[in-house]
Amino acid sequence: MRHGSYPITADPEARPMKRTRLFALLAAAMVLSIAPSVVRATPVNHGTFMGDDVWYVDVTEDSGTDPGSLPLYGTPTVTGNSIDFSPTGFNAYADDTGQSDTTDGTLSFMLQAKDGFYLATLFLSEAGDTSLGGFSGDAFTSVTASVFIDILEVDGVPISSVNVPPVNMVFTPSNGDYQLSTDGGGGPAYDTTWTGSVVVDLGQALMNGGQPFKYGATKVTVTMDNTLKALSQPGAEAFIAKKDVDGLSITPEILDIPEPASALLLIVGMTTLGVSRRRR
Repeated sequence: MRHGSYPITADPEARPMKRTRLFALLAAAMVLSIAPSVVRATPVNHGTFMGDDVWYVDVTEDSGTDPGSLPLYGTPTVTGNSIDFSPTGFNAYADDTGQSDTTDGTLSFMLQAKDGFYLATLFLSEAGDTSLGGFSGDAFTSVTASVFIDILEVDGVPISSVNVPPVNMVFTPSNGDYQLSTDGGGGPAYDTTWTGSVVVDLGQALMNGGQPFKYGATKVTVTMDNTLKALSQPGAEAFIAKKDVDGLSITPEILDIPEPASALLLIVGMTTLGVSRRRR
């Protein structure tokens, strides 16, 4: 399908009003599209994956809008301690007859540190692209992602769950909102790639929750709700997708605490070195 290369006319004075109307239309369309979705397909469990210092347990995805299109994220791969997804069908499209489309995907898993390792922070990033085009109407796309984390274990000991306040991924450009008549300068086409990222400090979350710890979190659950939206007026098209490459990457920062025996050897070695220098 080809998106773009259509002439369009737009009044710059009316662009803020157009964006407001499009948001209102999109909100109404989302209510109508979500209301009848009662039947859900079985979530897809991709299994458990081992990293160098962590385990990703029961990596599962679901969708409230497109359960029949699962998987959206796809089977992940693990490199080092990072888990990566390369979606091939995670997109939203509104054609030139004037319509709206929403694709929502939820990803969840448990992240478990191996013995002697601790979870300091989580870094999530993703990338995609969007295409807007039209010869008479306007078009709009957006991407959002919210991350929910519960800390279940600290220093290898189970605790009452510490709920990390939800965090939203920050997207560039245009904060994840794209409109032909504004971002595209009135058309006839606008194409761009987008990226998003967020960092979650687990140590700070433990302190904020009043949970004492020596080293840090060792087991957490992670849920990510990712939504793509497309809206078009008659005579315009809107398309947005996660890219096959760099679709989604999750990387934990790991604390490696030396074992007591290793720490003792390190101290002895440093002491011996100091004595030798003094003798010289």
